Amino acid sequence: MVTKSRYSPEEFQQHMVVRIRELEKHKDARSYTLMLAVLRQNLLDMQREASPITRSKPA
Repeated sequence: MVTKSRYSPEEFQQHMVVRIRELEKHKDARSYTLMLAVLRQNLLDMQREASPITRSKPA
């Protein structure tokens, strides 16, 4: 089940920073790579949800 993000862009950025710092502490390359992929997809989904359909500017 996919849930929509409830973060504002600022909250989402802060959330990403916290998660990345946690991963850097553990130095787990596989988890780090997987988390970055998840965060990137979440960010893309959030940008899609936030942009009005009429907007034609590239991200």
